[in-house]
Amino acid sequence: MNLRLMFERIIKRGYFPEGKENFGKKLDFMYGLNRLTDDDYAYLVGLLNPVPVVTPLPADHETSSVVVAPTETKVIESQA
Repeated sequence: MNLRLMFERIIKRGYFPEGKENFGKKLDFMYGLNRLTDDDYAYLVGLLNPVPVVTPLPADHETSSVVVAPTETKVIESQA
């Protein structure tokens, strides 16, 4: 089995018994040994740490006004 496909399956299934950070180190190690190509490494790191995509709201989007009322606070005194 291709190493890239194996790592891709692991990432997509979310199976990280030693933690996600440790898995990233394994990818780095395999890349350092030239077991992964530049493209494979970039793809797998992208799968492991996806970048959230933020889409702007359309100009005609209506927002509702939200009123936040302050709550009462009570001073807590020490019971010494």
